[in-house]
Amino acid sequence: MPEPPSQKLVDAYGDELLSLLQKHWDNEHIDFVAPLKFLGAGEENLVYEFVLDDPDNVTGWGGTAIIARIPHAGRGDNNHHLARVQYALNEMDAPAPRAIYVGSFDDGTSVIVMEKMRGLHLPTMGCLTVIMLTFLLMVFWWFDTSPLWLVFAIWVLVIGTLSYPGIMMRRIHRLDPAEFRQHYVDAGGAPERLSVGTYIDGLRSWSLENGLPELIPGVDWLEQHCPQIDEKVVCHGDCHPFNILMSKTGAASLVDWDSAVIAPREYDIAWLQQIYRFFPHAEPEMSPLARLACIVGRGLLLLVLRPITMTYNIGIRVDRKRLRYFEALHMICWLNLLKRNTTKEENLEANASASVDSDDWARYTASQMKQSFFERTGVTLVTNEPEPKSS
Repeated sequence: MPEPPSQKLVDAYGDELLSLLQKHWDNEHIDFVAPLKFLGAGEENLVYEFVLDDPDNVTGWGGTAIIARIPHAGRGDNNHHLARVQYALNEMDAPAPRAIYVGSFDDGTSVIVMEKMRGLHLPTMGCLTVIMLTFLLMVFWWFDTSPLWLVFAIWVLVIGTLSYPGIMMRRIHRLDPAEFRQHYVDAGGAPERLSVGTYIDGLRSWSLENGLPELIPGVDWLEQHCPQIDEKVVCHGDCHPFNILMSKTGAASLVDWDSAVIAPREYDIAWLQQIYRFFPHAEPEMSPLARLACIVGRGLLLLVLRPITMTYNIGIRVDRKRLRYFEALHMICWLNLLKRNTTKEENLEANASASVDSDDWARYTASQMKQSFFERTGVTLVTNEPEPKSS
């Protein structure tokens, strides 16, 4: 994970951000209603939240909650791609945040400013509803009644929460990919940036940068067997429950469009299924109750894999061969993510026991993925890393 930024850097970027927006709208009276709020440093970006004070309504965004995103040094810059994707989505009235501004600071670091979507993450909304239904269930039980309908409602709600991304994917996949590509190009983007081939090229360079040359045979196989079909759709690329926000009115929106591509619909379905198949995994430092919750959670996720496909499949044919191909493709991505997020060996001394255990769990999950990759492709991803410790 990246090092937390210094307060000096956070404040400096905040001052530059205000100056950029004042220049963009050519109005020095634009300000922040409250002090700029630094939300934190994620894996890829520094994230700020603010509300514009725009008394003359020059921007049309006065009083609106807004998010600003600045990439970490050395983590790559995806902000211009995201801005073009959001511009295309906004032109097509898709359920996505509206892009407001994209620019660069004096040091060349990019910044994207976008609307903050209001609402609760889908799992949070589902959990709150389950808690309320469980409370009602206990009340009924206290009065010696048997509310089987409540038990059924809780189960349907859990399955529905986990299956809802399939419904959102259907909605996104109905967008016209040709129109989306044209809007993306109109915003200054290169159309090949939206292709699966470009994504695979990125996986090759990323694997080498992460010190994972054993993944290159897998990338070679992906290039040689990439499905050549005309039927493609707009894919979100990272559609899962925590990227879906539910508003008070019940309207749903998708956030985090960094990975958007134009690809076969199986691209999105395979990504979601891989998340449900391999995560969450129990970390060694977790309490026994938390570890049990992860085990139960994974069991529920595995049970819901088929309902997801069934939910999506209504009236739509999903090609199983292509699905397995994209599952293999996403495994290469996940193996890189596991490597990147694992504590480096030279940093283990500070917290030796927890870090080593976490590394072992990452290696265990990686070994599962490599086995699954072999089952789908026949390609062995040989590694020189030591085997995880037996528990």
